[in-house]
Amino acid sequence: MHGSPWTAQAEADALAALANFEEGLPVRLIATHRKELQTCRAGEDLRHVVRQNRAGYDHLPVEDDIGGLARIVGLLAVPRSTEHVEHGRRVESAMMPLSEEHLIGADAGILSFVRAAHRHECRLVIVGPQIGGLVTLSDLQKLPVRAALFGIITHLEMTMAEVIRREFTEVNAWKKVLPEYRQKTIARSIQRSQAKTPAADGYVDDVLFTTFHDKLSILRAASLGGMDVASFEYDMDEIRRLRNEIAHANNYASTRAAARRTCKAVGLIDAWIDRFSRWSGSGP
Repeated sequence: MHGSPWTAQAEADALAALANFEEGLPVRLIATHRKELQTCRAGEDLRHVVRQNRAGYDHLPVEDDIGGLARIVGLLAVPRSTEHVEHGRRVESAMMPLSEEHLIGADAGILSFVRAAHRHECRLVIVGPQIGGLVTLSDLQKLPVRAALFGIITHLEMTMAEVIRREFTEVNAWKKVLPEYRQKTIARSIQRSQAKTPAADGYVDDVLFTTFHDKLSILRAASLGGMDVASFEYDMDEIRRLRNEIAHANNYASTRAAARRTCKAVGLIDAWIDRFSRWSGSGP
């Protein structure tokens, strides 16, 4: 059974809802509040700051007195040791002066931060007219990020399913791409679902019973738009790794390298959602 017009509309509505969900998780949910921040002073000795950085922060907000008040004036990428820091060097000579690229709105979507985090690992969070906190790569391990990542991965899978419906106008055509044991497993799942679903509720379509791996196999066989299979395999391996880590509650961003890899995977997901969305169905 192929998807009905109602199904297509429901799919479009679901994709729109997912996009809203992804952007509806604001960065303020993962930011460290300003009053909790460890800071340093512009005129402070840089070697002293490095020695005092026992928590191992990669970046510290830099404050200076302006109009009698302590104001954040920049960000310091903290050296890992004092070994290569010149004696007498001040923080102000090593800091990055405050600029727009270091700022992000508190209501910006979490994924907006993730998408740019490979370039800007640390951002100051703007709340109203002032800086209200800080968000860094280390915050990617927090629960709201996991929810946002789950949403975008689900978005990708739904887009993949829609491509399969467009490319294979007969449901049995895509099933034949899969190994026999997968065809049988899907058939059993469909039978169980049909037995539980009242006839009045209708039936959606068989693609919903495929796994992520099934969808990859089907799309690989479709050779969409002269797709580079090697690039497709590499990208999907990265995406599948993140998907599995999210699903199994692993530490997908517990180190700086892991967090950067997660950001890279999000970029790949964005690219493939866009690519799948632009492919028109011409049938195999």
